Amino acid sequence: MLFVIVDKNTLQINKMTRDEYEVYDASLYEKIQVDEYDTISNIKFVRELGKIVKKELTIYALVDRKTLKIIEFINENEYKYHDDNVVKRVSFSISEIKRLGMKSLKFNPDFTYYSDLSEHESFDRIRMKRNLLISETDWMVSVDSPLSDDKLHLIKTYRQKLRDITSNIHPDDVIFPEKPFKF
Repeated sequence: MLFVIVDKNTLQINKMTRDEYEVYDASLYEKIQVDEYDTISNIKFVRELGKIVKKELTIYALVDRKTLKIIEFINENEYKYHDDNVVKRVSFSISEIKRLGMKSLKFNPDFTYYSDLSEHESFDRIRMKRNLLISETDWMVSVDSPLSDDKLHLIKTYRQKLRDITSNIHPDDVIFPEKPFKF
């Protein structure tokens, strides 16, 4: 799991951490769980209805109008002037970039886009995430695991679901199982 420590007044990120039990001053900061692909540069926080909530930044691909090649990716905070006769700015959400893959984006002459990420490459990305999730629970199934028998059974079932995730399914249809309890 990934968390950010956010300043309650400025809404600026103070720190990113994987330590669920990290000590922080709750009068000044709030700890918020974020997605594994989030980075300090691609998210910001806003206040909505009195709560601090995550907002994804827009990502821009600056695309050469002649070659249709991506010159650069920048987020909305880094946006700078460009010559519209030479470069086309195409916007994406972080979710789209995650789904399509930055390196696999291709542009048509009308600046619509598609991903040339093959099904095999998609499964490779899914397996990487799956392997990370399984490794987070390795200590739970060791011989000296402190878990009760019930929790151990839940964790073993969760791990099996993760191992089976790529069986007889298209990569776009993969849904990762929820963790059986907080760890």
